[in-house]
Amino acid sequence: MTHDLDAGVGRLREELNRLGLSERTYVIFMSDNGGRPTLPGASTAGLGLNHPFRGGKGTLCEGGIRVPFIVAGPGVQPGSVSRVPVTGLDLLPTLADFAGYRGTLPPEVDGGSLRQLWLGGGVGEVRRPRPHLIFHQAIDRRAQTALRQSDLKLVKHWTSGQVELFDLARDLGEERNLAAERPAETAALLRLAEAYVAEVGAETRQLGKAKDD
Repeated sequence: MTHDLDAGVGRLREELNRLGLSERTYVIFMSDNGGRPTLPGASTAGLGLNHPFRGGKGTLCEGGIRVPFIVAGPGVQPGSVSRVPVTGLDLLPTLADFAGYRGTLPPEVDGGSLRQLWLGGGVGEVRRPRPHLIFHQAIDRRAQTALRQSDLKLVKHWTSGQVELFDLARDLGEERNLAAERPAETAALLRLAEAYVAEVGAETRQLGKAKDD
């Protein structure tokens, strides 16, 4: 499957070159979720498939929400790498920016333009209506909300009420819960997460059978 995907992307790039569209086309490669931590029937011994990240698909751990994000196109420096956190929600504002839209996007749009990162060798900032990234899942999985601001990431488990706080700059594997050690920061981020969930009316109950991927 990986070989076929690579070949397919290559064919698309070749066709863009043939049509003379490469200099005005951006190719974006990304995934909708992280990989599975294990494969059916495979041994679970040793490091997980998403190492050094914790968890995988179906969770709000870094192994479930960190995915590849690769861009090629005019002005994008080949081989450049950005460490600025972004999400798929940033694509609409980005494409609107490149298309020359200068109006105000609807307040429901949570993302910001990535143009500065793409054209600046991966360096810059993304200005969003809210200065944090937020993730939420429920319905047929255990309801959770994760909020990341700078290097701090808060996770709330709605069924149990458990709250976790991680410093991703020092603990990428999310092994040390800092909620008890840093109560003020935990409380501040928790208020932001709960306010957002209430504002958009996100579901926090378990309505179906929880899945563990």
